[in-house]
Amino acid sequence: MHKLKDTTTGENYVIHICYECDPDQYPNGKPILPSDKLAEPNEKGEWVCGECQIETLNKRKIRVLGLQHLEVQRIIQQEDNDCKRWNNYVKRVNQTMGGGL
Repeated sequence: MHKLKDTTTGENYVIHICYECDPDQYPNGKPILPSDKLAEPNEKGEWVCGECQIETLNKRKIRVLGLQHLEVQRIIQQEDNDCKRWNNYVKRVNQTMGGGL
């Protein structure tokens, strides 16, 4: 548990750490912002951020409902759109900068 003080308002915040996020991107855990309303402790007492909880819930839905369910198709389509959006961004940057991304 880390403490953070806002220098403009003087408020003190307790910052919890999510260790379930991608360990390659966050080797020491990802700080959970005070604005994350979905963050809560798990059974072990470790805090889990809202993004990880939503991802776990989506994986469980896929496993239980199957790939042909309408809600699962919506989840898959959203992930596919995010990947396409990222790939298009990388293409534009590659063309603009002439780099090899």
